[in-house]
Amino acid sequence: METTENTLSNGLRLIVLPDASNPQRPWTTGAITLNVGFLCPSVMPGIPHLVEHCCGDELNELLVTTFGGHMTDNTVTHKDTTTYGFEFPTGCCEEALKLVMGRIFGPNPTAEQVSSAIDKITGEFEYRSRNMSAEDARRRICEVMSGRAYCEGTAESLGSQQSSEGRCQLLKTMANVESFVFNYHRPGRAALVLRTSCAYSS
Repeated sequence: METTENTLSNGLRLIVLPDASNPQRPWTTGAITLNVGFLCPSVMPGIPHLVEHCCGDELNELLVTTFGGHMTDNTVTHKDTTTYGFEFPTGCCEEALKLVMGRIFGPNPTAEQVSSAIDKITGEFEYRSRNMSAEDARRRICEVMSGRAYCEGTAESLGSQQSSEGRCQLLKTMANVESFVFNYHRPGRAALVLRTSCAYSS
């Protein structure tokens, strides 16, 4: 099996790599890379990372429970690209790929997923900024994502959606997320790389 590269009818670049050490490799490893990242000038700051968590976290749970697969450590948002890495048993390659493609190029994240992702990003941000409290980290993240100063108390209410300010902020964030997914989570803006013993060209 040789390395193949094709552009599919939906615009997705497909690159299939052979595993020279084991042609009957029982696992398929892959990654979908979108040509949009956290420094793209036309994108609201913070939204690519937020959507990466929304899609990646849900997809990891689905791969684990459905196929015994998982998302890999190279699921990450860079300056100008976002990558979703994954692994699953080669025996369920076709079904697992349909699941991966359907989620990354599928429906918008829900409000619950967005709120959960904000919590996880807050944890990451707090860990990297060791002297910052969780409340300050959450407020700073929401400032970045909303593109405006974050009102006092909104950070705590965003997750619970109990206050009118919190609901308003979440709706604004959701609008940014939906616009981003519509414009950038498209096959024509992505490449899929697979290392597998399966023969794929379409």
